[in-house]
Amino acid sequence: MRDDIFEEEIEDSKTLRFSPRWGRIILILLIGIALWAAYYAYCHNTYHHYEIQTKTKRPSSENTNYLSLEGKLFSYSRDGASLSAFGGNVAWNESFDMDNPTCETSGGYVLVYDRESTSANIFNSGGLVGSLSMTLPIIRASIAGNGNVAVLMQNGEKAYLRMYNPSGSMIASGEVHAKNTGYPIAMALSSDATRLMVSLLDLNDGDVKTTLCFYDFSDPSDDDSNHIAANFSYADQMIPEVTFLRDGAVAFGDQELIFFSTGKEIAVRKEVFLPNEINTVFYSADRVAVITSRETAKEKKENVLYVYAGNGVESFERKIRGKLTSAEFMSNGEILLHNGKNIRIYRDDGVQKFAGRADDSVRAVFPWDGQRNYYFITKDQSQKIILR
Repeated sequence: MRDDIFEEEIEDSKTLRFSPRWGRIILILLIGIALWAAYYAYCHNTYHHYEIQTKTKRPSSENTNYLSLEGKLFSYSRDGASLSAFGGNVAWNESFDMDNPTCETSGGYVLVYDRESTSANIFNSGGLVGSLSMTLPIIRASIAGNGNVAVLMQNGEKAYLRMYNPSGSMIASGEVHAKNTGYPIAMALSSDATRLMVSLLDLNDGDVKTTLCFYDFSDPSDDDSNHIAANFSYADQMIPEVTFLRDGAVAFGDQELIFFSTGKEIAVRKEVFLPNEINTVFYSADRVAVITSRETAKEKKENVLYVYAGNGVESFERKIRGKLTSAEFMSNGEILLHNGKNIRIYRDDGVQKFAGRADDSVRAVFPWDGQRNYYFITKDQSQKIILR
């Protein structure tokens, strides 16, 4: 008998033996794939129900508006403003009397002004910072991340621009003559308060024309300067909304978005044209969104949501079912659409996270710790909920 044949069989069996090291590697890979698949499913799951964890009574009010301020609930109405924990404990309460309270926020500051009237208040998480009292009705106002406020007032053919620090002292001013440049219809202040953008509507020649005027207040002590940094004119176009982003600015026309770079030189970065008229506009520090309506083949209206990055690149487009009356970016980057009863939440990549109906009429929605946890603010309650 040949002993070398037996030895060859032993050698062959060694080459086919499964290594424990490779077994551990494959097991780790399989676990990683399973975890990734579970996480992907978790992140792309659409919830349709929720469970109320706790309920906290709040003062009942039909005309109160809400926003999140440094992790707490800021409330304002005609009668005043307050800050409280979402659970209900009130940090402070300030009274005022306004017919048409309008709110603007930037950084840790909130501006509440009486549109078409003369008063404005500046708040932060500590309470009232300063108050402004104008001699002319306020058309628009905007606040920067350092608390500086820009106010636009109008008196007949003349409009007045004023810049104030948080304590209420005026730091810059200017005039706009409607016969020469048009009527101001929109305004925005950059987060560092160095740039102001005004949309001016000109109807003098019988044709519609809008001029976007950029002002530079980086040197407010320069009294000899009119502070104008750049102008851009658009024929047959109305631009009723403008805003500054973290890096740039955006103007919203009837069916167009104009993205600007606002570095040392102000220039048009990109123009985006939409097939249908814009109905709703909302934005965050680095993204903008619009909702348009279009007719379907069955002669029904269909809403479409478009979301863009600050450089004008489209992030996603989604068809929106149902009539939704409120739209906003939440503090966690998600998009909230609702009409009080029907609620839609979209993740920042456009995946629908929640589509459901609230048990009570919801006035506001705010995220809290965790992927599925939110506060629903109703007429008289704060409801801590979890998506199911």
